[in-house]
Amino acid sequence: MKSKFLYFIFFLIIICFIGMSYAVWQVTLKQIGTNQISTGCFNVKLMNEENPILLEKAYPMEDVEGEKLVPYTFTITNTCNHKASYQINLEVLKDSTLLDFDFLKVRLNEETDYLENHLEVEKTLTEANKAYKLKTGYLNALESVSYNFRLWLSFDTPTDLKYMSKTLLSKITVISSYLNEVAEEVPIASMSVTDTLSEVVIDASASFGEQGIETYYYSRDGVHFVASKQSSHSFMKENITYGVGTTTISNLVSSKVSEVYLKVEDKYGNQSEIIKEVVGELTYDDTVDKNLRYIGSNPNNYVLFNNELWRIVGNFNNIDDGTGNKETRMKLIRNESIGYYTWDNSLSQFNNGAGINEWSQAKIMKLLNPGYENETVNGSFYWNRSSGSCYNECIEVTSNNTTVCDFSNIGLLNDSKNLFSKAVWPLGSNGNQVSDGAILTSRFYELERSENTGKNCSPSSICNDSVERTTKWLGYIGILSPSDYGYAVGGNDVIRNNCFSNILNNWHSSNNESCRFNNWLYHPNSNLLAMTPCSVPRFALAVFTILNGGLSHQSACGPGEVFPALYLKSDVQILSGEGSIEYPFLLSI
Repeated sequence: MKSKFLYFIFFLIIICFIGMSYAVWQVTLKQIGTNQISTGCFNVKLMNEENPILLEKAYPMEDVEGEKLVPYTFTITNTCNHKASYQINLEVLKDSTLLDFDFLKVRLNEETDYLENHLEVEKTLTEANKAYKLKTGYLNALESVSYNFRLWLSFDTPTDLKYMSKTLLSKITVISSYLNEVAEEVPIASMSVTDTLSEVVIDASASFGEQGIETYYYSRDGVHFVASKQSSHSFMKENITYGVGTTTISNLVSSKVSEVYLKVEDKYGNQSEIIKEVVGELTYDDTVDKNLRYIGSNPNNYVLFNNELWRIVGNFNNIDDGTGNKETRMKLIRNESIGYYTWDNSLSQFNNGAGINEWSQAKIMKLLNPGYENETVNGSFYWNRSSGSCYNECIEVTSNNTTVCDFSNIGLLNDSKNLFSKAVWPLGSNGNQVSDGAILTSRFYELERSENTGKNCSPSSICNDSVERTTKWLGYIGILSPSDYGYAVGGNDVIRNNCFSNILNNWHSSNNESCRFNNWLYHPNSNLLAMTPCSVPRFALAVFTILNGGLSHQSACGPGEVFPALYLKSDVQILSGEGSIEYPFLLSI
């Protein structure tokens, strides 16, 4: 193996003029030396020979400006009759007085990044202090490749003594090696991700390449990559900035690591495709409202509410407070069920005692919300933190369809009621479309907000109840919605795309177990009551449930687990906490 290097010298002079209350920065970049150097099989030629590099007034600027600067252009040509590899480095000389490169941007052709994000490699020049690899590749016999190189200070460069009146002296070196053959197959990137409270750890050791893996590139946005020789990397999470609850959760998208990217490169510069994995904390859904939701098997969305653990479903946009005023509000759901109760039931002459699927009059609604204290059964007991009898079977005829329900320890505290308020809840059903829940998550979100009612009777004599169905309800406490369950699924893109392309009633199957196991709202071996009515042909009595992880439906009088849900007021504050079960978020008005 034979290696040689070609180099050009650059001077970057940074001058700061301080005025009344502002600073003007100026950078001059120019090349000094001959315009053409040849060695071995390589020829490197500057394109602008008369004035090869002259970048003036390159003050700290946005990337969109820096990417339009006049470039230093050079071409590398393989003049031999066999393949050869090359590596382009930027080497910083020892005489440079600029020692901090945190805000120095480089752009080689279409790739822009901070210099510090490039892999630091062994320097080839004795007068150099550091070397950064900008690019690797190979050329076939007599093949050429051209590069445009730009350098600037990023817009957020601080007015700090570390950057004022400093000089950067650097050389570009091109290192070449002869090749007998080059791998035809690009490497394959593979990663596993571990998410902790303080960091996200990526293990890329399973990545594969015929010529081995030379460099690993890690990223949080798929655009800016950190180069490393190591097959593992950690992205640290930033400290939480507390304040208004919805704002705090929104800020966590950037301070917490919500997704990571990886690509790998072999020693000849062949790069894999970029792969991505959603870490499982927060992501925006694909609905028209673009709600921000917690996803994954166990995200850090615990909150201390009502002196017990609840969980944050997410930030929901366009929530009507009943006056037409729409806000972004945080939605909570209780971490544990309050018991096993019936959604609704009716006298035997109505729907044969199977209940009526109208939430505004449902027995479970009356248990959770105020105003029904005169009801002898389900009379606002949860709201008032009291006890009595609650329905848990069909046919409201005798007392044997009730059970003792005691909410004196788990009902709502008066102080908790100050943190949430009424909201308009969607009650649209599947209408006459699909009766058994064979619906995608995205479609269910639309149906919940439709004008479809849960009454689907033909002939009308089959449905002998006279209750009108509503598609919206203004109230305090609701329960789980099917779309909330669907959108809580996490995992990587393959898992999420598979789940979102599978109808919800198939999620209980063994083929879709990843949809359940990557979903924090999944409760094994449970039947969770949902707020949404179901339009079963010829009947007006069915409601949707989440049974063993898949969407199902049953008569309204059929019992199920009840998980209360509510919308916090828009000005509720998050004071402290990490969202973990050990250190949940603490709320205040």
